[in-house]
Amino acid sequence: MPQADNETAKETTIPNEKDGFEQSTSVQKTASQFALEKELKETQSEFLSTLGEVEAFRELMDEYPELKPGIVVDHRDAYDRSARLMGRVRALEKSLHRLGWT
Repeated sequence: MPQADNETAKETTIPNEKDGFEQSTSVQKTASQFALEKELKETQSEFLSTLGEVEAFRELMDEYPELKPGIVVDHRDAYDRSARLMGRVRALEKSLHRLGWT
């Protein structure tokens, strides 16, 4: 009889640990979702800012051709940064989508 009591105790303990694990996983998913969404918003904001910088350099080069030699490198750097940020935005969006958190 002691074995039966012991087995019952094990059965009771295992589901509780499993429930705790499932709740822990759910909390982790929520924390991960929050972190990814925050990073996505920050990256989107930085992307838009950099895109504005690209446009401003383009306008300056068009309006003041004499500035072009001095700012063409800055324009290209801003353009490259915006392309990398757009790639990061897409990766974050896809990650959230694949995890079913969008």
